[in-house]
Amino acid sequence: MREMRAGEARTTSTTSDRRGFLFGLLLFAAAGYGLAVFRAVLPQLIDHAPRGQLMAYMTVQGIDASSPFRAMAALILLPGIAALAFRPVAVRLASTGSAPWAAWMAAGSLLAALWARLAHSTSTATLVLTALAAVALLGARRLAIAFTALDTLLIPAFVVVYIALLEIAPAFPYPEAVLASLAAVLLLRIALGAADRPGRVPAAWCFSLVPAAHVLQIHVLQRHRLWPAALALAIALGSPIAIRLLVRWSDTAARRMRAVLVYASLPLFALAYPNSSTIEGYEGAYRIDFFEDGHHLLPASEMLRGERLYRDVVPGHGAISDGGLSWLAMRLFGARIDAAIETRHVVSSFNSVAVYALGVAATGSPPAGLLTLLFSSQVIPFGLPWLRSAPALAALAFMMSAARRRAPRRLAGAGAFLVLALLTSVEMGMYSFAVLVLAVARFGDWRARLRALQASAAGALAAAVPVAAFFAVRGTFDDMLRVTVFEVLSLGPVYVLGFGWAPPALRSQGTLPEALLTIFDPSVFRILLWVVVVLATAAGLAASPLRAQRRTEPLWLLGGWVAAAGFSFAERHHDYFIYGLAPFLAIGTFLLWRSRSAPARSCGAVALVALAVIARPTARVNGAAWIHNGQLPPQSYVEFTALPRARGALFHRDDAAKLESARAFVQTALRPSETFYDFANMPILYFLLDRPCPIRQMEVPFYQSEERQREVIARLESDRSVRAALMSFSTVGGAAIDNVYNHQRAPLVWKWLRRNFRPAYSRDGVVFWMRRDDREGHRRRPKRAG
Repeated sequence: MREMRAGEARTTSTTSDRRGFLFGLLLFAAAGYGLAVFRAVLPQLIDHAPRGQLMAYMTVQGIDASSPFRAMAALILLPGIAALAFRPVAVRLASTGSAPWAAWMAAGSLLAALWARLAHSTSTATLVLTALAAVALLGARRLAIAFTALDTLLIPAFVVVYIALLEIAPAFPYPEAVLASLAAVLLLRIALGAADRPGRVPAAWCFSLVPAAHVLQIHVLQRHRLWPAALALAIALGSPIAIRLLVRWSDTAARRMRAVLVYASLPLFALAYPNSSTIEGYEGAYRIDFFEDGHHLLPASEMLRGERLYRDVVPGHGAISDGGLSWLAMRLFGARIDAAIETRHVVSSFNSVAVYALGVAATGSPPAGLLTLLFSSQVIPFGLPWLRSAPALAALAFMMSAARRRAPRRLAGAGAFLVLALLTSVEMGMYSFAVLVLAVARFGDWRARLRALQASAAGALAAAVPVAAFFAVRGTFDDMLRVTVFEVLSLGPVYVLGFGWAPPALRSQGTLPEALLTIFDPSVFRILLWVVVVLATAAGLAASPLRAQRRTEPLWLLGGWVAAAGFSFAERHHDYFIYGLAPFLAIGTFLLWRSRSAPARSCGAVALVALAVIARPTARVNGAAWIHNGQLPPQSYVEFTALPRARGALFHRDDAAKLESARAFVQTALRPSETFYDFANMPILYFLLDRPCPIRQMEVPFYQSEERQREVIARLESDRSVRAALMSFSTVGGAAIDNVYNHQRAPLVWKWLRRNFRPAYSRDGVVFWMRRDDREGHRRRPKRAG
């Protein structure tokens, strides 16, 4: 009996504490609303300086020097007045008979007024409506509506409604558009929740198809068309009602709906999310990076001429990313730069699907996958659509799923994607290979490890055999192995930038715990948290070195990938590890939040707030509004129509001017059968100018060894179609990579050039030399491996 009374007392105490917290939260939100009112009335508190006022700084500017005192009085009093005014409502919302969700939404409505006022000069109507919404929740406070983790589907529903509203009403201020979208989605959710009955689809599941509607809002379709926005809005607000009316809930229906959600609806949302609010959607074309895009356009250009990867042209990262995909796109859609870039971007969008898969694989929870995607898309500086990491992350997702479910057969998928990752980006594939070794080693006893190894090898073999057969048929299998092992992998030290790893903000706080103050600095966030993840992963692996824990093992595998990806930072200061770092933070937070330990749940709540701050959601919705409303400032990018292969894309004005100078020289000084040698690291020019590349390598750093330099010289001497040499292009990455000039990297080639070529053309920083000997001719000899 005493135990029962003690249990009842504890329950009563817990309920009382929860109600007290909600009451305090409501009063805090009301005080925040008072701050929003202060911001609205502040202009009225500032008056002109009256005659005879004593001279002061404010008086000189024509402002009443008493205005700051009035403003400070209002700043102090208005939050208190608002909290007192809202107190009777807060008492009822926090009472025992009220559902907690009503109190949370009322607090959110009041704080939304403050957010809107700080984000934009919103109208008085917005302040009035948010207050009325908070008070109106009194009428619904007794509805027993259950909210679950699956209600994270309301986030994609909000995204779809918000983007549609921006397209349909572009003049609508974005804070009001945000609040209107939230109101529409939440009202629909409350209505469905109030009508929950046995045998009906639960309200949260009714939103299962809404994320897929986001596909209608990708930039390829949107581009100022209204029908995709209208259709997406209809699906977002109509499909939950249709599912409630047409589907009868059962175990079979639940399994089918979960399969649709996990394997179709959310992946489609992941595919579309990075592409729904892009500059490309507003401008209608992709911007060209004159240096980076040359890495795939040169090999593709050579392949269009019948040359073969690895034997005739060296891909710097992998056959797929450096030439293969772009070549396929241009074979299908024409030899234009927009065909190659558009196809790469579409395929690269699967990287966001892989990030979503990491969250699902680590937790088995679709909401975790969704939150992982949303957070990662906000903090990765160069965006989720990136081709080179997608297969590596897909392989990692299979490893994490296999570890969590103790299902070695799933490692077959990891092995297959690992082969694809190595063909896409050698370094990314090596990071995933290292984690695969770790996953197999920690799979359990020796029998489990053997099964895991067999499954991994079977998957890798299933993917490697057709790849090997393809290269063997083309006669380049041995070239692929030789070039990858002895040429590409040996280039790492060539691009190393040194030990200047810590940004200035972190150096200024080089001690603990002071260094943690810099965590929200964008320049520090990635580096400092990479160190934290490495330390946490080391501790997690050491806690159980021989046998993995199913719940946490996926997180430590992901941490191992993040740690291994640090080699990209050691080489070029490329923070490629953030593609795993962002999911690690999101998944770790989710696991803490769902932990059975109360302290862990508290840490998870704090981490969730921190992630929300780091993700900068206001910047996301504001940027989307700018793009969809066409309010972006004038950009320094232009079209270049003088070359057929350059049409359909945008070039920076400086690059376009230099390209015109290069075009003028090549078309007037060289015959159609002649070409030039690039000594300025501008391989993209071979594609744009439609000229063959006389050597196998795309950049001077690729042939710094004496053997490679002599190979290049031999090719240039024997190829009499090479009539000119590009010596300078004066753009990013140009002749001096890492401030090391090409004549320092390849002195033998430089000496040969000075002896056999002479200065002939200089315009806009574009410098060409012409060959000294006569033009009599000789056919261009085919390139062969040295």
